Amino acid sequence: MYSSASRLLHAGEACRICTMMNSYTVSLPSGMAKQVARYAESREASMSKAIASLVRLGLDHQEQRKRDFFQKLKANLADDNPERQDRVIDDFRALILGR
Repeated sequence: MYSSASRLLHAGEACRICTMMNSYTVSLPSGMAKQVARYAESREASMSKAIASLVRLGLDHQEQRKRDFFQKLKANLADDNPERQDRVIDDFRALILGR
């Protein structure tokens, strides 16, 4: 039910999920490290928080690109048979996303 990175805490009747943080070491090219440092400074954040923020932004952007792609694909197939449309979308999903 819960991932290994989460644990359930009980406080009387209240119950909440607490997510534990993982720590990683990353190596960045010097130019990228400078960009991240400028980003961190502009946000008044640590390098670690800046990297985490940039990773989250990148992941969110990737998900949005996937959604946009499939919306455009579905729009291009709008005049087609709905069953065929779903089959073509599934084929594209498997081809592009490996699912």
